[in-house]
Parts: sequence; C-alpha cells; structure tokens
Amino acid sequence: MGEQLPEFVCEVCGFRMPVPIHHGVPMRPIKEGFIKKKVVKIECESCDFSQPIPVHCGKPMSYVGEKRKKR
Repeated sequence: MGEQLPEFVCEVCGFRMPVPIHHGVPMRPIKEGFIKKKVVKIECESCDFSQPIPVHCGKPMSYVGEKRKKR
C-alpha cells in the first residue's frame, strides 16, 4: 500500500492542494513555538530552499500527512 503524499488543507472551506515537490521529495514542515508548535514554513530536505505556507480564504493552510520517521 502506497504512502499518501502530504497536502495543504484550508480549514475554512476544505480546499486541498499537494505540498510542493523539491529535489524529488515533498517539502517538509518547519515548526516553531514554545508551548504549541505550529508549521510556519516548508523547506527542502536536500537544500536551503524554503517557502511560506500558502494562504487560502485569508488564513494559512494546514499541513496534513506529515511523513513519520521509521525507527
């Protein structure tokens, strides 16, 4: 069974869009915050390229489907 690719979801209207691919893999979320961590941008795992979270319906979209590292 294939792993679902991560996507952005608008919490207002439910619009979905795929997370951009860079160097062949989906960009990873970068979280910041002390008590409650929040995704603030996405970046490439292979280089320093990063971009802000897309906005839809006037709010930043949620990052869904984060890849979990195997132990």
